Parts: sequence; C-alpha cells; structure tokens
Amino acid sequence: MSLTIRFVSTHLGHVRGGAEINDLTLGEEFSKLGHEVSYATIGNDSDDIPQETWTLGVDCPYAYDLSYSLPEPVGKITRHLNEELFIHRLRRREPEFLAEADVVYATGRPVLSRLRSLTDAPFVYAVRGRVNPVYDRYLKRADGLVFWGGCEEEYADESLLSIPNQTINPGVDPNVFRPRDLGMSDRPGYASGDRTVVVFSGRLEPVKQVDSIIETVSQLESRFDLTLVILGDGSQRAELERLADLILETTPVHFQGRVDHELIPRHLNASDVFVLASAMENHPIALKEALACGTYSVAPAIGRVPQIVPDGAGYVYEDNTTDGLMAALQEVLSNGLHRRQSRQDRSVRFSTWNDVAAKVLDLFRSLR
Repeated sequence: MSLTIRFVSTHLGHVRGGAEINDLTLGEEFSKLGHEVSYATIGNDSDDIPQETWTLGVDCPYAYDLSYSLPEPVGKITRHLNEELFIHRLRRREPEFLAEADVVYATGRPVLSRLRSLTDAPFVYAVRGRVNPVYDRYLKRADGLVFWGGCEEEYADESLLSIPNQTINPGVDPNVFRPRDLGMSDRPGYASGDRTVVVFSGRLEPVKQVDSIIETVSQLESRFDLTLVILGDGSQRAELERLADLILETTPVHFQGRVDHELIPRHLNASDVFVLASAMENHPIALKEALACGTYSVAPAIGRVPQIVPDGAGYVYEDNTTDGLMAALQEVLSNGLHRRQSRQDRSVRFSTWNDVAAKVLDLFRSLR
C-alpha cells in the first residue's frame, strides 16, 4: 500500500550536510517504491530538491548561519528560537501539511516533536546522535524512532528505548560512489599535476573544524607538495578563506562551494587523501562516500568512525586535535600509506539506500 510520507527538516532548503543528504536520498528511494513524498522546511532557496517533489517552504527566516557567528550561549539561543518560530508558523499557517500524512518523519532538533499534535498519523523522529538529555522528553512524544548509525547505544533510558524503533546506517549508492580511473580530460584542474591532493567534503560550520585541516596543511607544506580542496559551503566559508590566505604559503587551496551530490565522486576520485577533523560525528556519510570511492581516509576516533574505516582503507587517530591530525597525516604521507593499495582494493561497499528505505518502511507500517 502506498503511503503519503511527510518529511519535516528545518535545514533542507539551505544546507547540504549528511543529514540533509540522507533525507533527500531516503525520500527518493521511497518515491521509487511508489510512495508519495514531500518536505517541509524553512523557506526554500535550494534547487537540489527534485522538482517533481512537493516542498513546502515555511515563511520563516533562516538564522542558523548568523547564529554560528554569535558568542555562546547567544548562538544556541538563536538557533532554538529559530526552530520555535518555524514550528509556530507551520502550526498556524500550514497545519494541513501534516494532517494529510500517513506518516510524518521529522529530522532536526527534538523540539520538532511538538508538531505531533497536528496529525493523527504516526510521528517518527530521526535520532542522529546523543542529544542533550534535557530534550529526551521531546523524543518520548514520538510514536517511533529511527536511530542512525547505532546511536541507540548512547541512550540508557529504558522508557525511551521501549518506543518502537529501527536502527539503520546511512546508505551509499555503489553506482555513484565507486572507484574510477579519471582520464586527463575528466580530472579537475587542481589534480592535473604531481601534488598530493587532500580533500574535505562537508558543511563549513564550527563543528567540522575545517580550520584544523588548514592549520595542519600549513604545518606540513614545507615537507610535502600538497593541494587542499574543500567541498561544501557554510557560515564559516569567508573566515576559512581568510585563514587559508593568511597561513598557506606554498599550498594551492580550492574552495569549491556546494557541489552537486552526483559530482562529488569526481572530486573524491581525483584526490589522494580525504580528511575529517570534526569535533563530533555519529556515522559520517562524507567519510563513507570517500571510502566507497577508494580514497584513503584520515579521521578521528569519534562516533562510529573506528567501525567504518577498515584496515588498509584509512587511518583513524585518537588525539582529536590539530596536533593529532598533523601527526596522523604526516605518518600517512611519510610512509605512503595512501599508495599501498589500489582504489579498487581499498574501496568499501556499504548498505544501499534501497536496503535502508526497506527497513524504515517496515517501521512505518508497524506503527499504522
């Protein structure tokens, strides 16, 4: 039986982090399986959402970029108020959006579960990591929970874990993210020489600590011929560009901005080493996509990273600081760890999005 599935995601119209990519890809899989999918988000200035998919842009300012430039706790308060305004306006101006659903799937801050009162349909919340325990009361309002990447292990409250739930890992499309031999005409201009290309892919926000990557490269550029490529956009882009101009003396740096998801494999296959330096992660999709392309990956031992990166495919470092990253990248480059296997041999195969969608749909149907 076909379901009308309503996604609620405050960020979908503005950013493309792992959560947003997961939501869009999961929605596409639902649509392929014959279900009606639509999204509600703050505004919508994104052309990444499939045009055939109805997207409700709630008339509400998007203050997250501004909030990250504010001192804490002002920034955190601003983000909370932005979420509250979105909820208020969706309730007042577009209540039928959720009322017409067979299933509501909310992803973002747990406070979104306050929208539960707008629908008789099962309300399912996506949990992507350990939230502040203060917000557990919002999670308990949900009819079902989807734990991404095994993060249910971080919850000890039995009353919360007794809510019907499903644990899934983000999928990777093996037809898109796979090793490729790029000819000279297919390679980006930055990868045409003999320099070792170091790449990052993700949101340019404080939690990603991209400044640590730039500082690491600046400390290693006297020993190695490097090129730094940064895929993604966010509130810190201008600041990171200034930092790179200030401290990188011989290393070319290429800020590519937001890159269409289907074009990311071209950059990953043109790069020698993928680097992650986040302060927090659960099950980072960008890391999995790099590994699927056979790009040697350097990442801190946070979240599920140690379980994701197999021996030979990358280097997991324990000291999640700039010094720790520098030591890890230096060891990789000095010993040629990224050249010991071919891309094909390093490539990691993960669950497909079709597998993920089937598990989530099992939960949806069990709640009806």
